[in-house]
Amino acid sequence: ITHINYTSSFNTRLMVPNYVSWSIEPEELQGQYSRRDVAFSEDPKLGKDSPSPMDYSRSGWDRGHMCPAADNKYSLDAMRESFYMSNMCPQDHSLNEKAWNNLENACRNWARQTPVYVVCGPYFNSRKPKTHIGNNRVAVPDGFWKVVLRYYKGEYRGIGFLFENKPYEGSYKNAAVTIDEIEKMTGLDFFSALNDKAERTAESSFDIKMWP
Repeated sequence: ITHINYTSSFNTRLMVPNYVSWSIEPEELQGQYSRRDVAFSEDPKLGKDSPSPMDYSRSGWDRGHMCPAADNKYSLDAMRESFYMSNMCPQDHSLNEKAWNNLENACRNWARQTPVYVVCGPYFNSRKPKTHIGNNRVAVPDGFWKVVLRYYKGEYRGIGFLFENKPYEGSYKNAAVTIDEIEKMTGLDFFSALNDKAERTAESSFDIKMWP
């Protein structure tokens, strides 16, 4: 499903996205629109396969944005679409408000200098029974991943992050991993449009000092 500022690969069996991808351009960081202007809603492109905002009511889980609302403040339509349920996962409130939110802020800070490309999504432990919420049986993820790429100082740099879906008190930097590790876990091939050398370099290692 493609919207103005993100693409969602939506899983109609689990009722959450497999992944959501988008870019953050420096000029998109300015804007007058905020989350106060919109409300959570079903995704019209999903039709009857869309979860409802009510599926999350009194569940104990946040409606956790994959593509953050604050990445869409340059356009009211983009802001509205970021509140579609195709962009949401059940997320622990503490994680959503702290480390996950801090990482979102960091991505915007990195984008002040150069475009940033982001893909994120949930993961499920295949050895555990799944928990579901709401009439549409939205599956609760066991955790979340995020991969980030940018071209900076003459080279592509990549980094991944991995969180369990529970309270996380440390810095998001403590959750950093290689993109290769997340590719192995998810079976997805990120940033394949890069030439092979640039892709290998960006995905096989990271230096947290390069992501201040």
